[in-house]
Amino acid sequence: MSKVDLPDRAHQSLRQLRCLMLSCLFLSLTLSPQAAKARLGESFQSYKLRVAKAFIAAGEKKTDNNINYMYKLAVDSQQTDTSPGYAVGITITCAGSKIVRQSMAIRTGTNPTAGTSMAALHGFVFAYEAIGKSVPADNDKASAEFQTFSEAVGQALSGKAQSLRYPGLSGAITIVRDASGNLIISAKS
Repeated sequence: MSKVDLPDRAHQSLRQLRCLMLSCLFLSLTLSPQAAKARLGESFQSYKLRVAKAFIAAGEKKTDNNINYMYKLAVDSQQTDTSPGYAVGITITCAGSKIVRQSMAIRTGTNPTAGTSMAALHGFVFAYEAIGKSVPADNDKASAEFQTFSEAVGQALSGKAQSLRYPGLSGAITIVRDASGNLIISAKS
């Protein structure tokens, strides 16, 4: 084996490992109760019942005619080991008893590669649930949509705000990096 072959093979192995990790995380997120599962226009009470185990209430704040409910994700040990300091918070804004806006703030933790990958996965599930978009049943289409979303996350983390809209859906997704370096994903109609 020559020295030239080793970096190519190592690079290919890292890509395969990342792809496997993303596939496992994607499956665990889409099948887990930790998905936000809130839809714009949905009753807040039904949302609150569904997320009781995966999210911990972190407070509420009243503003004008709205109430902002804050939650933090109950991060599991696998996520903590993968990127120490990784954390997710969600704010649900309700007008009356209906969800009108929601946002997710993600601190990627000390492992930027793994933290960004987890952020893309959590954000993808959150955003799709928020606007009522189903993940395509076809694996190639689902993978392509996730790749597009992941690229938007990467762009946002590099300081370039992203806005995503999907044909046939009224909700819009905005992805930005805040002044502290956290990823902010918001959904509104």
